[in-house]
Amino acid sequence: MASGAVVTWGPHSEQRKEALAALVEVLTGAADLEGYVAWLNKEPLQSAVVRKALGKAYIAKNDHARARPHLEQAAELQPGDAETYELLLACCEKTGDPRAAVGVLLAAVEVSRRDAKLFERLGRQYAGLGQAAEA
Repeated sequence: MASGAVVTWGPHSEQRKEALAALVEVLTGAADLEGYVAWLNKEPLQSAVVRKALGKAYIAKNDHARARPHLEQAAELQPGDAETYELLLACCEKTGDPRAAVGVLLAAVEVSRRDAKLFERLGRQYAGLGQAAEA
């Protein structure tokens, strides 16, 4: 069902949003999500879309620690997706890992070099870690 949601999304952006939401919904409600993840981890070809959807599914289940590796893999596979970095930052905040948040922000600013808000967030993150020179 997860693959079917992506395959059938159609040419319009609204259809794509609906298909991606359906994918997250299917994964969130899966009876054996861990089994699916185990199977997916054995696959040689990976999909940023599916990994990001898995991250969102785990976030919906309030399991940010399990969401994080899927979102990290999604960011590796599709580094230009700003939403993935936002989701990763939320996971870092929820799991109390400010150093990982710095890494995520550094990767995000590599992709979106003109986004001043990312640089501001990065500065605040460094300041929170007591690294005034970096901030």
